Amino acid sequence: MSQMKAQHINLYHSSLQPVREVLTGSRVLLAVAVVVVLMLGWRGVLEIQHRAVLSEARALAAEQEQQRSDMTSLSQAIGQRRLDRALSTQVANLERDVTARRALLQEFQRRGEIRNVNYSPLLHELASIHRDGLWLTRISISAQGIELHGRTTSAVLIPQWMRGFENTQTLSPFQFSVVELRRDDQDLLNFALISRNQGSTATVATVPESDEEPEAEPEPSAGSTEGAER
Repeated sequence: MSQMKAQHINLYHSSLQPVREVLTGSRVLLAVAVVVVLMLGWRGVLEIQHRAVLSEARALAAEQEQQRSDMTSLSQAIGQRRLDRALSTQVANLERDVTARRALLQEFQRRGEIRNVNYSPLLHELASIHRDGLWLTRISISAQGIELHGRTTSAVLIPQWMRGFENTQTLSPFQFSVVELRRDDQDLLNFALISRNQGSTATVATVPESDEEPEAEPEPSAGSTEGAER
């Protein structure tokens, strides 16, 4: 018997062994809880980033608006400066012009060369005694008398024209004499009648020359035709 080997017999069947559960309810709940926590954490991170982006966008928009406002202000300031410079230049030019005009006016007043002379009656009277072939080129009026310069095609027209002075109110009080009578290159006689001393100051009106004879043309009186026959 000593030589017999011991043998063990397992009478516990394998189907009776307990089954190990891998996915239990607690594990599922734990997994779900972990997933929810992760999602909430990720959402929180995204929300924070979104708010940061929105805040940055608002800051950029405000900065851009401020820059636009600054640009508008600068443009207005530049335009105002240009306008101010233009106005300043214009005002300076006007002031210089006014100063020059005042200086000129003062100089004229100092020399006594500005006189309020009404040429209208004289011109109307000269037109009323018009003679064909004789016309005036300059009229000079002063307190001492009247000086008439003109041209004629014939010396005979001068005394005839001067006789008409007796029928005028402006010329009749003066005694005229011919002080110049010369013929020019156009075969026209240039004459000058004067009723005052040559040295006095006068106000001069120049009658423009033209191919046609002007309307205002006088005749000499009887006592002033001595030089007409020269």
